[in-house]
Amino acid sequence: MDLTRVVQIMGNAIAEEDADALPGRLCLALDEVLEGDGTVLVLMAHLSHHRVLAASDKHTARLGELEFSLGEGPGLDAVARSAAVLAGDLTGGDGDRWPALAVTLAGSGLPVRAVFAFPLQLSGVSFGVLEVSRHRPGELDERESANGRIAADLASVALARSFEAAGQPLGAPTWPEESGVDGVEVDQAVGMVMAQLRAPADVALSTLRARAFAEGRTVGELALDVLGRRVSFKP
Repeated sequence: MDLTRVVQIMGNAIAEEDADALPGRLCLALDEVLEGDGTVLVLMAHLSHHRVLAASDKHTARLGELEFSLGEGPGLDAVARSAAVLAGDLTGGDGDRWPALAVTLAGSGLPVRAVFAFPLQLSGVSFGVLEVSRHRPGELDERESANGRIAADLASVALARSFEAAGQPLGAPTWPEESGVDGVEVDQAVGMVMAQLRAPADVALSTLRARAFAEGRTVGELALDVLGRRVSFKP
């Protein structure tokens, strides 16, 4: 796909008037640009806090949840490095880079094989990631990689403008204020575990991740049980 077509696809997604649906449109647009089977858009102000804004399919949405729960994966690395992270086969050699994720994917039945993560960033500072998955293994060629980076840059600008619009009384998208299970609730659960364990935030989050992994759940799911006082931790 040439650059003109990439800009056209992303531009059409950005130009539509329904601001609330912007994250979902960006996911679908990147699917088209890279011939993906699913894309997830995740906001990450910090690697210990994330929020899935949209996903074009349930499998990639689950991938985004698993990466945060496990604390590893292409998406987290892309945000940490402020650079694209490309994995042609998570069930093959690329799985060695993220062993817990590879094992979990293999046991979950998710059809995700290749994952291409592009950071959302402004002035070199990452604030999230667009992560494209394919059900078939295979690397991106040089042009496809460049297309993905350009698409993510266009998406970054569009999202930043939506953030600015959220401060206006009219025409503001509602999604920046919406809370998700993987955002506010996880932070609250981390605070409760900190108090229960008398431990710092990083230890509390690692404890939640370890228990979620052991039980085959996401951190978001476990957080709800902590908040509901169905699960507690002792020092």
